Amino acid sequence: MTGKELWRLNVKKTECYSMDVDGSALVVNDTAYIGLENGLFVALDPDKKKFDSINSTSSPDIINQLYLYTEQDKILHGKDLVTESSPCLLGNHIYITCGSGHVYGYNLTKKEIDWDLYLAADLNGSPVVTSDSCLLVTIEKQYIPGSGGVIKLNPALPPDKSIVWFFPTLDKRFGQWHGGIIGSVAVNDKYKCDSSISLCGFSAIDGYLYIINHKSLEPKKLVTGPNNKKQFPTPKLLYKYYIGASISTPIIVNNRIIAAGYGGIYIFEFNNQMKFTLLDRKPGIFESTPIADDNKIFIASRDGYLYCFGDKNDTGSSAQSDIKILADLKAITSISDSKPKEITINASNIETSSDKVLEKHPKEEKTVTKPSGVIPVQGKADKTQKYKIVAGSFKTAAQAETFNAILISRGFDSEIMGPKNKFYYNIINSFPTLNEAYQEIIRIREGGTSQVWVLEY
Repeated sequence: MTGKELWRLNVKKTECYSMDVDGSALVVNDTAYIGLENGLFVALDPDKKKFDSINSTSSPDIINQLYLYTEQDKILHGKDLVTESSPCLLGNHIYITCGSGHVYGYNLTKKEIDWDLYLAADLNGSPVVTSDSCLLVTIEKQYIPGSGGVIKLNPALPPDKSIVWFFPTLDKRFGQWHGGIIGSVAVNDKYKCDSSISLCGFSAIDGYLYIINHKSLEPKKLVTGPNNKKQFPTPKLLYKYYIGASISTPIIVNNRIIAAGYGGIYIFEFNNQMKFTLLDRKPGIFESTPIADDNKIFIASRDGYLYCFGDKNDTGSSAQSDIKILADLKAITSISDSKPKEITINASNIETSSDKVLEKHPKEEKTVTKPSGVIPVQGKADKTQKYKIVAGSFKTAAQAETFNAILISRGFDSEIMGPKNKFYYNIINSFPTLNEAYQEIIRIREGGTSQVWVLEY
């Protein structure tokens, strides 16, 4: 609890391209289990008592480690064999999903993997245990011919007979993703307001938050599985709402659902009749998963801040002087359930700078001769509109003018700003606040364009 480092585990190089660690460890009795991005499943001894008297950094004892991919996986996925999920415990097995396309079951008694369901797709989300001893697994649309979505498994059965149902999401591209689900599933097993309803919630790349009853099937309805080979039952959809593309995991607390994504963070309420209502929304760009504690919501954002949402007058036990309460959910304006207008920007054979979400340039000015069609930086750099939406940045004015003509021909009110730090910028909009600029970025990027970014002048 002091933050003192007791040990560190060096992630070794394997055939996988990554050596990161995205998942969290699961501690069972005196052993910690974790999947690493190098494709290894590791069991280690985390006992802090062994390290309390050691001043230098130590490594924990490795009890067991197993590869979470096969030789065939290397042929199909190349070096993309990363494991980014966290393991879960069900019975005497630990289950983990892998980028190699497998759902593995590690037998705690035998200390080996004896359950293996191959789904082929990249599986980023962590498997979630349900009250009926099943697993909910999210599937990204990658390496598969069919759609991504959520699949429910009964691991008490053999892998090839374990699929209970499949819920596909829309095939819609956002950034580097082509559809499916990146985050994990939320269940309300601890917070049921009606014992007959077992809620399951997830946010997808297609922009929707989905709420389903994971114990109830649509009668006489079958859907095609992720590999386009078999058909499976599908669960009842209770509610969906467009929140924008998301790789975050929603959470369910009592009768509230909190969901976050690239379109902001949303809070919903539902009753015993399964009527869902949007209570509030905070604009922003969120990739992480929120947590709730002491009637407050905590979440980290791409803008660099840790946010705490709740009643500012609440001085409950979790109120910390070192956490800045930046907003109150009650003061946030709600928005309507509508899709953003799709916009496509595509300039072939024009060299642009790298794609960035936010770039802050120094404020120094340079005296230069203004090229034809170029406005000085002061022209749009007034203090009330300092956040610029940039569609392109170029080293020469001629390149910027060529791209500017393309943008104007497609209906954009585009202007060229510069030179600034040796670049000319195609500005298609300006906003007084960073949040407003982020919302415009989201609107454009959800149309399939990732090259736009925000420039603060």
